[in-house]
Amino acid sequence: MPTVNEYLKKAEECYRLAREAKTESDRLACLDLARTWIEAASQQHDVPQERAPESDPDFDSFQSNRIKV
Repeated sequence: MPTVNEYLKKAEECYRLAREAKTESDRLACLDLARTWIEAASQQHDVPQERAPESDPDFDSFQSNRIKV
């Protein structure tokens, strides 16, 4: 079973891809996938806030709209 850190690394990669996306639909798809990885991590362990990319506006927007699990 993947570890919390592995899930978070996958989420970070999705955020990177979202920043590089050429279209809005691709960006949103990457952010949605990142949310899925974050939710998977949170099911195993409380995700520490300091793991979040602090200077990423997409992440900040995503976090404020995120449904708590």
